[in-house]
Amino acid sequence: MTRISASSFLNLPTFYARAAAYAAYATPTDMFSLRNPVNSGKILIPRIQSMLCGSTAAALMKFLWFRRAILNTLGTPTDIVALKYDSAGDNPVGVARTYGAAPTINDAAAIINQLSLSTTVLTAAPANVNSSGGSYGWAFNGQDFASPLLVRPGEELAMNLAGAAIPAGFVADCQVSWMEIDA
Repeated sequence: MTRISASSFLNLPTFYARAAAYAAYATPTDMFSLRNPVNSGKILIPRIQSMLCGSTAAALMKFLWFRRAILNTLGTPTDIVALKYDSAGDNPVGVARTYGAAPTINDAAAIINQLSLSTTVLTAAPANVNSSGGSYGWAFNGQDFASPLLVRPGEELAMNLAGAAIPAGFVADCQVSWMEIDA
């Protein structure tokens, strides 16, 4: 079993991915995920995932985070280019992804976190995600946890809207940062 101490977080390869102006499909399940390929040989340590969202209709949306032990399949995925915090470092194995159509969820995993997020009524479709007051950030591995959240090979961390209808004019800016260690 891999053990990680607070001091071992220094100098780990760290990556960041952002899906700007993401317009989710009508009744989304998994919308945004951080995937660890089956044979990656790495463990992903999610650090922060955040979302800014706006809509032309007021809404209270309940988002759920799942750690899935079996990767989603199908749907209409779009992989997001990850940026390295250290430009001379290794390329990431983790893959950030959005969905344009519902993926097939192969694992009804336990909820890692959940939140309710409200958006404000805008008079027109948001020009960008900064048009609204709906924002949230979740630090997965803060000092309050005895152990960091680990995403092992073949697993993913997915943000999910549980099939609820999105409000009119919904647009989001989803971001995630993570570290990688050898499995």
